[in-house]
Amino acid sequence: MDEQGQPALGRAREPEHLRRGKDFHTRLQASWGRIHGGDQAIPEEHVDMDRFSRQPPASGRRRGRIDIAVDLESRRTRADGHVDPAHRAVLEAKATIFDGKSPTQVRRRIAQHRRQLAAYIGTQADLNTPAAIEDPESAVTPGIIYPQAPTDPAIRQMIEEYFADECITVVWQNELPPELQI
Repeated sequence: MDEQGQPALGRAREPEHLRRGKDFHTRLQASWGRIHGGDQAIPEEHVDMDRFSRQPPASGRRRGRIDIAVDLESRRTRADGHVDPAHRAVLEAKATIFDGKSPTQVRRRIAQHRRQLAAYIGTQADLNTPAAIEDPESAVTPGIIYPQAPTDPAIRQMIEEYFADECITVVWQNELPPELQI
């Protein structure tokens, strides 16, 4: 960037939707410290996507980044010294605006979001082991936060039902009480 905030010569400007998304993520993550105390929230937590994989990855470990991880209950220490939360919320912030999108476009987008969240859940609990899944002391609650609800009630219902079928909480940021707005 030059001194006027314009991109350096030869570099393209970042698309508006990317700037809007980064701004939404930044404001939302910062709000957890202000609104929720912040000591339990971990923004931008890097995770090993192959943590519980039964087979070694073909080419190195895959890494991911959870937008906000919130430890809802106290942590516990395993025999190997690793500390796990007893109950953790895994929150993904998406700056997606659904207005003007066709139902097919919306379904495709929310399916991507669901796959991403499901992959992050798999970094928090061993989904290959029945004992780990049944462990009442360990729980992962997924959620997705969008900046605003769609104005079309049918699109909104489709989104909410899709995520409800997967036990994923949907939050429409613009519908929260004023004290929780970012």
